[in-house]
Amino acid sequence: MACEYSRYGLNPDRIAQIETLVDLISKTDEVLPSSIFIYGHSCSGKSFVVTSLLEELQLPYVRFNCVEVFSIKVLLESILKKYCECSSAKSKNTKRSDVHEPCENMMDLVNKLKSKSQGIDKNSKLFIVLERSDRIREMGDHVLPALLRLSELTGLNICSILLSEVVWEKFYAKMGYSDPISLHFPQYNRDEIINILCQSYNSKYPLGFYKSYLNMFLSTFYRVSRNLLNIKSLAEKIFIDYCHPIETGEIRMDDVSSLWRWIVPRLKIALQQGHFLASDHLNNQPGQPLSITNGIAMTKLNLPFHSKMLLMAAYLASHNSSKSDRLVFSRHANKKKRRKVESQSVKNNLISGPKPFSFDRMMAIFYCINDCEKLHTSLLMSQVSYLLRVHLLDTFGDDMLNEPKYICTANFDMVCDVSRSINFNIVKLLHS
Repeated sequence: MACEYSRYGLNPDRIAQIETLVDLISKTDEVLPSSIFIYGHSCSGKSFVVTSLLEELQLPYVRFNCVEVFSIKVLLESILKKYCECSSAKSKNTKRSDVHEPCENMMDLVNKLKSKSQGIDKNSKLFIVLERSDRIREMGDHVLPALLRLSELTGLNICSILLSEVVWEKFYAKMGYSDPISLHFPQYNRDEIINILCQSYNSKYPLGFYKSYLNMFLSTFYRVSRNLLNIKSLAEKIFIDYCHPIETGEIRMDDVSSLWRWIVPRLKIALQQGHFLASDHLNNQPGQPLSITNGIAMTKLNLPFHSKMLLMAAYLASHNSSKSDRLVFSRHANKKKRRKVESQSVKNNLISGPKPFSFDRMMAIFYCINDCEKLHTSLLMSQVSYLLRVHLLDTFGDDMLNEPKYICTANFDMVCDVSRSINFNIVKLLHS
């Protein structure tokens, strides 16, 4: 079985999960399960395994990333369109129609699927793959239960496959739930990461030499990040510098200890820049220490828009005095007085350094500088958690339960470059 899936190009370290999915969806004479819930951390192979398996078995499916679905209408109309394409392809008597059919709600979808299925084989399959399915909870209390029971409501052979990074217990609805079949994708261990990275290895150096390098590399970075894409990107960049003394003839290929001493300073610099692990702007000139080029690095900082605005709010809260908030952010403040202090504000703030601030103050500044409707608290907390994880924010004090305090650790150059990337002038809001 392992050789068969390796030949198909599927992940050889997910054989147990692949076999379970094959048993559930591949048999032609059995009814599909109404829903399958697949969960695990990011970069654990969920989307790749599911889509590759459906492609390999030539099963019709429609795939969505729920982060990109801005309206439930878009989701429902795409499901209806895909089913019409699959049914018209299998039915000789049904003419294929390219006319767009509107579908406003779940009841419309159920009724139209029933009408389209008349005269068509009821066993024809359709899979609905929903990535980041936890976002469906924001579309209404009825949407997720209906998708889980779509095959029961329509009488068709439809299976909803939900992919998520959170466990099923975090999904909640008041009524109508039908528990799906759950399948867990665990994080990759060190040996599995090495096997995956070696599959895409393409260099003049022997594969055993590269495996030895990966073992040393993961002894340092496996505890910092287990995101496969981050590790792959950084491992390939540092490997160029690792091989530089071999190219120049300074160190032999079999002198592993000397190569390790050569690469240790580069690894330390990369560890200090933890939030740039997945970026493309590591200065990787062979023979020179790894560094971050300020101008390019900050504009390419891989953060969503609201995370960048939260970073702006955190920097302002950390460098402005709380007494100046009304003067700086109030629309009714004296504009002449505000312009008077702007000339000396930047220099004084850089000298004074960051100061601790509360979460409520940061959120108040966030909504002052960002003209948007009130966002869900859990979404903002997840963005704050990410900024803490990449060391752009840091905690302050011991009482993080009752009165959490934070400090913005981003430097002035970084904040200015990020603000330019979103057309936001942060300098005029810095107050001494």
